[in-house]
Amino acid sequence: IMSLHGSGHQVSGAALEELLQGLGYPVPPRAVLEAMQDMHCGGESVPAVIKTDNQLRRGVPSLSFRGMSFKLEAWQVCDLLSIIRSREGYTRGEWQELKEVFDRFCEPDSAELSVQGVGRALLWVGHPFSLDHLRDWMADIHAAGSDCMTLDFTLFVKLVRRCQDSKRSQTIEVFHCFEEKSSGTINRGDLAQALVSAGCVDGSGNPPAWMLHDSFAHDVHDFVHLVDRFRIESVEGMRCHACFGEAEVQKFGSLFSKFDIDGNGKIGRKELCRLIEHFFPAYAHSWDWRPQLVKLLQVADEDKDGSLDFHEFLVLMRSIMEQEDEGRLKLELSTIKELGFSPQEVRDLRNLFLKADSCNEGALDCNQIHSMLASCFSAGQAERCFHKLEGMLTSACREAEYKSNRLLCLNVQSPGAKMKVTFPVFLRVMRRVVDSGWMEPREPRVRRM
Repeated sequence: IMSLHGSGHQVSGAALEELLQGLGYPVPPRAVLEAMQDMHCGGESVPAVIKTDNQLRRGVPSLSFRGMSFKLEAWQVCDLLSIIRSREGYTRGEWQELKEVFDRFCEPDSAELSVQGVGRALLWVGHPFSLDHLRDWMADIHAAGSDCMTLDFTLFVKLVRRCQDSKRSQTIEVFHCFEEKSSGTINRGDLAQALVSAGCVDGSGNPPAWMLHDSFAHDVHDFVHLVDRFRIESVEGMRCHACFGEAEVQKFGSLFSKFDIDGNGKIGRKELCRLIEHFFPAYAHSWDWRPQLVKLLQVADEDKDGSLDFHEFLVLMRSIMEQEDEGRLKLELSTIKELGFSPQEVRDLRNLFLKADSCNEGALDCNQIHSMLASCFSAGQAERCFHKLEGMLTSACREAEYKSNRLLCLNVQSPGAKMKVTFPVFLRVMRRVVDSGWMEPREPRVRRM
């Protein structure tokens, strides 16, 4: 920045983009150009009209710094960074849209989002998270030692920015895996596979045809823009389908058709009962959860005809998932209080849990927990005590089931499969490991990785 001095330094668009990214501001050019307009600086190269997200949705190429130049002094660059930082890299329109989303999912008479509200808001803007990942990210942006159960608007915007930056970094990593080193581009023959790796697929598992129609090679800017456009269009479709992606909608469509025996496009009471008994036995056979099921059905049945069409069925599936997350959160909080873990210890243990859960199933089996412990303790100790770990896992599950009054999602287990435990039960296992004294850690405490 200090190299920009005098009566105005001519800066190329590429140099400005490199400067911003080097300082940790990988923000879209339209946000930077809007900030320049608000400063009334930058020279004639600043466009009079900033392209909006609506234009991006219609396929208008995104604004780029390529081919632009700006007349900026060092103090103007500092002011520009200040504006960008205050807006978290968003345009005024994007900031307002995030505020509307925040208000939509806020608790009544509250200026903060609950954990469940944060999950719904992120889902609405295209960032689906499991409860465990959500709690981990919320803890990261809160002050150290905080229980991080709510987010105000400022922290919510920071969280959304972190989600977008993370996805952008992943997109760039995919690009570098497929780029031709000599040209710095992805040729058309490799583009489809690169898009699949970036998650840009339809219900059939293939990239949409419109993403492949260009014959030219794509550089990193083109590729990031292409993936961003897919994600924007996907969000619009998700909002029409209870925030499920296209692949999930197709999966639920097959499930719906299986139980729509008469093929009239609706699942009646009897058909719905069979579906719930098959996929959600805890709701069907538990007196404690039956009132919750009745309430969820009433909410999903929008036309109150006593049956569910496909859209209403998706709403029910989303409601059941949210109900399970709510129950799991209550169980986690009560478990933490009972076991006496500090907020920092919970963060460290959750980080270990997420690293061990490489398939993002939200649960670990005994082998995965054993491998995780082997990375924290000497291999010999871990191997000798494997049989003890199995016993701890079983007793932790029984204790959790008893104390939670058969709460849903204590563990994930299919007939004939290995028992897998979710994070609340994992905490009980780790409390037993810590208290038993049968392992001496390599370090005096579990460190965050």
